[in-house]
Amino acid sequence: MHALMMLTGPREGQRVELLEELVLGRSPSCTLPVEDGRLSRRHARIWLEDGHARVEDLGSSNGTLVNGNPIEGPVTLLPGDRIQAGESSLLYIAAPAAGAGVREERPRNLESLRLEEVLPSEGLAAVLLDAALQLQAATSETMVLQRLTELAERATHAETCAALVGRAGAWVASAIRGAPENGLEVPRVLLEASLDAREVARAGAEVCVPLVASGGLPFGILYLSKADGGVEPNALGLISALARLAGEAYAAQRARPVATSRPKVELDGRSPAFLESVELAREAATGIAPIVFTGESGSGRAHLARWVHSRGARSGGPFIRVDCRGDEEEVEQTLFGRTSEPGQPPLISAFLLADGGTLLLECVESLSEAAAQRVARLLSRGAAPAPGGGEEPVDVRVMATASAPLRELAERGEVPGKLAEAFGARVIPLPPLRDRVDDLEVLFERFAFPLAEARGTDVPRLSPEALRLLTDYRWPHNVSELRLTAERLALLHPGEEIPALLLPPEVQEGHEETSEAPRTLSARVQQLERHAIAEALREAGGKKIRAAELLGISRPTLDKKIDDYALVVEKVRAR
Repeated sequence: MHALMMLTGPREGQRVELLEELVLGRSPSCTLPVEDGRLSRRHARIWLEDGHARVEDLGSSNGTLVNGNPIEGPVTLLPGDRIQAGESSLLYIAAPAAGAGVREERPRNLESLRLEEVLPSEGLAAVLLDAALQLQAATSETMVLQRLTELAERATHAETCAALVGRAGAWVASAIRGAPENGLEVPRVLLEASLDAREVARAGAEVCVPLVASGGLPFGILYLSKADGGVEPNALGLISALARLAGEAYAAQRARPVATSRPKVELDGRSPAFLESVELAREAATGIAPIVFTGESGSGRAHLARWVHSRGARSGGPFIRVDCRGDEEEVEQTLFGRTSEPGQPPLISAFLLADGGTLLLECVESLSEAAAQRVARLLSRGAAPAPGGGEEPVDVRVMATASAPLRELAERGEVPGKLAEAFGARVIPLPPLRDRVDDLEVLFERFAFPLAEARGTDVPRLSPEALRLLTDYRWPHNVSELRLTAERLALLHPGEEIPALLLPPEVQEGHEETSEAPRTLSARVQQLERHAIAEALREAGGKKIRAAELLGISRPTLDKKIDDYALVVEKVRAR
C-alpha cells in the first residue's frame, strides 16, 4: 500500500492512493491538480518503480523538496518522507509487501477457528484486550484519560476515579468520575510516592498508580477511592496494567505529527459588504453554535470559516475540511468512517478526528439525503461514529458552506429539513468579488506578495488601465480567480508594472456582452487596440506625438482612434 497524505495546501487533509504515476501541478490535465500559484503547470512526478515510490521535479520554477532538501533528479522515497511543492506538503505512507510466496499444497489435518472464538472473551486477558483496543482507538490525549477512568471504574467498582496530569506547575484532573461533593483531594504522600518512586501507593480506601510511558518518568497518576474495603490486592495488577497502557496511548497521541506553527489567517478588505460579514464572523467566533457561510463558490467562505476557528476557543484543536461534492461513497466514508475491509484499513470518521476542534462541511447541499440525515442526527446528539461501531460523545463545532441559507434550501427541497434545523439560524453571507471592487487592489497585492517574497522580488504593480479592467471584470470564479491571476503575474512579471495587455484574455475582453456566443475576431482586436492606445497615452504622459511613436502609427491616425474609442487624454504636467 502506497499513499500520499496532503498535510498542507489547497487539498489539505486529503489522502491520495499511489496506484499509478501521479503528476502534480497547476494544470487541470495533471493527475493530481492543485490550485496553487506557486506550482508550475506540471510541477513534479511521483510513481512506483520496483515496489518503491520515486519522485522527480519536472523543471518547475520553485523546485520540489524532500524533507526540506531540493531535489535535482529522481529520488527514492522512504515511509515518512515529506514532499514540499508550492504550498502543498505531502507525507509518503507505505506498507511494503513482505514478498512471501504462496504454497498451493494443502496441509494435512487442516484446522481453522473463527477469530472471535480464539480471542479471550472473559478473565483478565479479555479485560486487557478490550482496554488496549479502546485506548488505541482514542483520538486525543483527553480521550485517553477519559477512557482510562471508565475502565478503572468498571474493573474495581470504585466510587471515585480520576486521572491527574501536571500542567503549568499544578496537577489538574483531566478526567474524573464520581467526584465527591466537596471536591477531589489527593493525599500528598500518595501523590509523591507515585510520582517520585514510581510506586503503586495505597492507604486504606485510596490508591495512586503512576502514569508512565516507555523510558520516561511519571507524567500523571490514576487515583481511585473505594470506601467499602478499598481496592483489593489482586486488582492492583489490573489497574497498574491499565495505567501503563494508557501511558503509552497518551504518549502516542502527543507524538502525532502536527504543524509546528499554525498559519496565521488574515482577512483583507474594506468594502462595506465585506466588513459586515467580518463583523458577523467576529461575533460568531466566541460561540460554539454551528455556522453556515453562504455565497458563491470561490468567494472565500472556507477561508472565513478558518478565520472564525482561529479566533475561537478551539483554535488549538484540529480544523478538518470535508468537500461534500466528491464521490458519494468516498464522502460518506470520510464523514462517518468505515470498519476494516479486506485490503482496506479502518478509517476514522471526520467527526472523531475533529474532536476538540472544528469540522467544516464544504458545499453541504451536495450531500446525499441519507448522509445529510445522518449528519443532522450526529449534530443533535453531539456524537461521532465510533471506530468499533455505535457512537461516542465528542466536542466538535460544525460549520458548513452553502450557496444559500439551509432553511431556504430546505424549502426548495434541496436539503432535508432536519439538517437545516440541526444547523440552526446562524448564517454569515459573503459577498461575491464583483460586489467588493474596492478590495481588488489590496487582494491582488496580498496574493502576489508570498510569491514575490519567496523569490526575493517586488510585487508587480497594476497600471491604471489594468486596474480599471480588473474592476470592470465580473469575476465569475470570485476571489479564487483573482488569486490565480495575481500569482501568475507575480511569477511571470516580478516587480514590473502590469499593463492591460498582460492581463488574462478573459479580463481584457470583459463581460459587456450578454450573449453566450463568443466575441468576434473584430471585437477582440478592437478591445486589444483600445487597451494598447490607453497604455501608450499613459506611458507618454498624455503627449500624443510620443504615444504615436510608441505605437508606431501617425499622429492623425492616433487622433482618429482616440475619437473612435472615446478615450480621455490626461496630460501629466511637469513639476
